[in-house]
Amino acid sequence: MQGLPELTAGLPDDALICLLDAYIHAFFEPAQLARFTRLVAKLGRERGLDWVSLDPLVPLGPHVWAGVIGVDAPRSILERSRAGGVFRLLSRLAYRDGRSERSLLALGHPSGAWLEWLDASG
Repeated sequence: MQGLPELTAGLPDDALICLLDAYIHAFFEPAQLARFTRLVAKLGRERGLDWVSLDPLVPLGPHVWAGVIGVDAPRSILERSRAGGVFRLLSRLAYRDGRSERSLLALGHPSGAWLEWLDASG
């Protein structure tokens, strides 16, 4: 986590930084996730960045409501999860010109064996 600024410092200024993770951030303590999210936001305000995450709904347990990167899940997905669905959310946090946009892209198998793309039109 601490190495993110150092890892990206040597990249060309016009390079789009892409952070990818699968089932990692759900295990962060809330303070650790908040710290990582702040690092991503700081970097995203400085240059183009995409964070694509395949993680479970959080907080873990019966009162889930969102993806790890803060994308609210629609009621239909929450109900599907509570009914015993075994899937994760594929979500994206994008920074362009210092502004952020979050989107829910797909549902996916916990290890990425399948994806069910969601309608982008909502």
